[in-house]
Amino acid sequence: MVTPGYDQDPASGVADYTTHQDQAQFEADKRAVYKHPLFPLLALLFERCEQATQSSDNSTSESFNMDIQAFVQHQERDRKPFLINDPEIDGL
Repeated sequence: MVTPGYDQDPASGVADYTTHQDQAQFEADKRAVYKHPLFPLLALLFERCEQATQSSDNSTSESFNMDIQAFVQHQERDRKPFLINDPEIDGL
């Protein structure tokens, strides 16, 4: 008869705890990136790049510039910051 919990490698509990900690840190980092003030602009530019690669229309860099200018004006009008006080996240 095997006692519950003792049929496993004792180190696996440590690995499970470490994996859980890593996953929790990953989720916290992901939330920090998503909450960054420039994330909406990054998402928009990625979306526009994806659309440009899937379409035969010639998207010009001017349309990208217009999107960036509109975003900057919106941020300034709403007095929203462009950076946060986290150099690691800002540097991404």
